[in-house]
Amino acid sequence: MSKSATQYDLTHTLSPNLDKQFIYRILEYLKTKNLYSTEELNIQIIKIIKTTNMVDVLADLAKSSSVKPDVLPSPESLKQKREAVFKQMNDYKSRLAPILKLWEDQTLIKSLASEKKLTIEYLSQRHSIPKDSLDQLVLYSKFSYECGLYSAAIEPLNIYKQLLPEASGPNFLSAQWGKLACEISRRNWDSAFKDLSILKDAIENTTFSNPAVLLSQRTWFIHWSLFVFFNLEPTNPNPNPNPNGRVQMINMIFQDENYLNTVQTTCPHILRYLALCIITTRRKKQLLKELIKNITLEKHNYTDPIVEFVSDLLSNFDFEAAQEKLKECEVVLRNDYFLERYTEEFMEGARLWIFETYCRIHECIDMKLLAEKLGMDVVAAEKWMVNLIRNAQLDSKIDSAANRVVMSVQYPSAYQAIVDKTKGLAFKSQAMANSMEKLLNDQQRRNEGKQ
Repeated sequence: MSKSATQYDLTHTLSPNLDKQFIYRILEYLKTKNLYSTEELNIQIIKIIKTTNMVDVLADLAKSSSVKPDVLPSPESLKQKREAVFKQMNDYKSRLAPILKLWEDQTLIKSLASEKKLTIEYLSQRHSIPKDSLDQLVLYSKFSYECGLYSAAIEPLNIYKQLLPEASGPNFLSAQWGKLACEISRRNWDSAFKDLSILKDAIENTTFSNPAVLLSQRTWFIHWSLFVFFNLEPTNPNPNPNPNGRVQMINMIFQDENYLNTVQTTCPHILRYLALCIITTRRKKQLLKELIKNITLEKHNYTDPIVEFVSDLLSNFDFEAAQEKLKECEVVLRNDYFLERYTEEFMEGARLWIFETYCRIHECIDMKLLAEKLGMDVVAAEKWMVNLIRNAQLDSKIDSAANRVVMSVQYPSAYQAIVDKTKGLAFKSQAMANSMEKLLNDQQRRNEGKQ
C-alpha cells in the first residue's frame, strides 16, 4: 500500500469526536483496504465491542478472529454477559410497561399535549406512571443502543423528548444526540438529516457555562454530520426531493461563521471534505475563494493531497504540481470511509477545474497538446472542448484551421465586482441579528433566574 494511503488516513484524527459504534464501522471498512494488519484492526474492534452490550457480535468475532486468546473474552464470560443483558433488558421493559402502554394510545397523548398536560407530574397523578420513568426512559434507550437495537432505542427517546417542558436545554440536547446516533447507526439518512437540523438549533439555543463546552459540541456536530452529508443524495420524487448532502455541508460551514471558526480552531482536517464538496458540486467562485483562504491559513496545521491540489491549481496556478497531486488524490479518496464513493466524480470534476482554469489564463491553447493531456485523439478533444466552453460559459472559439482554441480576454465589470463584494452582507446581517437575539434571551433567562 502506498505511503499516501496510510499517511493521510484520518481515522485516528476523527475518532476522538465520534461515537464508539461509528468507529467500529470505520474499522470494519478499513479491513477491506489492507492499510493495517487485520489482526491489529480486530484487536481494536474487540476492545470497542467489549464496552457495549453487543454480545452476539463479540461472540462472532471470537470465533472468526485470529487474535491472541488473552484479548478475547472466555466463552463462560460471554455466556454470563448475555444472561445479564437479557435480564437487564427485561427489567427495563417491566419498569416502563405502564408508560409504553400509555403511549400506544396516540389519541390520548395528542389530547394531553394540546391541553398542556403531557408532563410526568400529571401522568403520575392521573395515570399511575412512576415518577422515575423519565430517567428510566433514557437508561433504557442507551441500553438498547449499546445492544445494537437502534430502532428500539428511538421510541423511549421520543417519549422522553415529548415529556420535557421545552425543546431546548441540556436534557433535550442529550436526547437529540442519542436520536441522531440511532438514525445514523440504522442508516436512515432522511431522518438523520432532520435530526441534524434539530440538534444544531438545540446546541445554539442551549446556554453553556463554559465556552469550551460549546466549541466541543460544535466540533462533535461537524464530525457526526459527515455520516449524513456524504450519504444524503438528491432524489426526484415529488413533492419533497432530498437535498444534496454535499451542498448542505458547504452551506453549514461557510454560511455560519461559528462553524467555520470551529473548523479553523479544532478540526482543520475537515477542509478535505469541504474541498471535495466544492470540487464535485461546482459551487460559486466566492465559496472557492473562501476555501482557498482557509487552506492557506491552515497549511501549517493540516495538509493532504486534496487540499494541496486545490491550492496548487487555484491559488498558485501550478498545473504540473496540480496534476501530480491529482494522482495522490485518487489513492487518498479510495481509502476514505466517507469519500470513496465520490472518487470518480472528484477526478472528473478536478480535471474540469484544471482545464477551465488553464483556459481562463491562456489566450491560445494548442489542440494537440490538449488532446495529449486528455488522452484523446484531436477530434474527440475538440468535441470535449466545445462542451467545456459551452458549460463553463467561456468567451472563446475553436480555430480548426490553426488547430487551436482562442480565448477572449475577460475583464470583470464594476457592477459584478460590487455584487461579489456585497453578496454576503444580507446573510451576515441576519447572523448578527440572530446572535444579538440569543444574547438578549440569555440575559433575560439569567435575570429571571435571579428573581
